[in-house]
Amino acid sequence: MVLATSAAGAQTSPPSEPPVTLVSNLDELDENNPGKATLRNDHGQAFTTGRHHYGYVVSSVSLNFATTSGTTSGLADRMELSIWSASGNGSPAVKLGVLATPESVSDTSWQGVHVFTAPVDGIRLDPGTTYVLVLNMTSADGSASVLYTTNTGESSEHGWTIANSRFWQRAHRDGAWTRETGSSLGIEVAGREAPVRHTQLEAHIGPGDDPVPTVVCVFRGWGVATPPCYVE
Repeated sequence: MVLATSAAGAQTSPPSEPPVTLVSNLDELDENNPGKATLRNDHGQAFTTGRHHYGYVVSSVSLNFATTSGTTSGLADRMELSIWSASGNGSPAVKLGVLATPESVSDTSWQGVHVFTAPVDGIRLDPGTTYVLVLNMTSADGSASVLYTTNTGESSEHGWTIANSRFWQRAHRDGAWTRETGSSLGIEVAGREAPVRHTQLEAHIGPGDDPVPTVVCVFRGWGVATPPCYVE
């Protein structure tokens, strides 16, 4: 018996939908007296994705900042926002993707909401899974803070949730995270449900030069053949 396989290539359908707000608690921030977490520290905020079978593609994340003192000149060059997998205790484990920092965070009047953008193809996340948004400071900066809330409300039409706790560590200390319960960073995650991904694999089985049947598998999402493979 001779066994040979070939991949017919991957294509994505239907066409990508425009991004929508997947989850947000920015409206829960106290306008008059919001919580302020200094950028002398790194910060982490856990969130859990919804149950869409094929997962999600994140296109941007928004945070709200406030200036505390001094100048924010050059702050964009010392800040990185990324999405990480979560460890057993919910803290950041493995970095999965980095979002671009907007130059607007270095403006002198930069207080307010700023949008960090994902790479052009987005950052793909599994359904029903907890991840951690990490704001990493390559050097401590006491001139500004990221805002947080003690309110537990959030808006989500896709089943996403934001944890009612957050993490912090001294700037760029690589893993010495402390959990603060009863409050959450103000975040907004935008993106879309991931589309079906079709991949056709052909397996040719047969002796010698005899005609061979073709086994076709169509993979959708994360590697599950749906429906099962069949013989042409």
